[in-house]
Amino acid sequence: THEYYATAIYGNYESEHSTVITLDVTAADDDELQQKTALFSNIPNPFRGSTEIYFGISREDAKNAEIDIYNIKGQKIRTFYISNGVEEQTSNENSQYSIKWDGKDEFKKPVNSGIYFYKMTAGDYSKMKKMILMR
Repeated sequence: THEYYATAIYGNYESEHSTVITLDVTAADDDELQQKTALFSNIPNPFRGSTEIYFGISREDAKNAEIDIYNIKGQKIRTFYISNGVEEQTSNENSQYSIKWDGKDEFKKPVNSGIYFYKMTAGDYSKMKKMILMR
């Protein structure tokens, strides 16, 4: 059991604290915890040689999930299939995964500097983010 108090800050003033807020924490098995599917930022961004694209994914969504890289014209230049990496890392402590993009297309040819987009699709989930490659 944990007890907390809450206050509000308005400029330089802080309110009186609330009544005690009590939370009971219970243990849960790994099977009870549901990892949510989400696409996070790539680090670093902007980048020169390579970048790590971070994401979270449920085991169910990992079966047919992929991350696609697009150029500014909307042309797909690279696809990463997520299921292989997730199945190998099922004991990942924080359930956050990443893929490394080396700034190359499907044919291992370096792409030009510019704005690129990465899109993760997994089950009903789909999200796109922007990154900048500076050579």
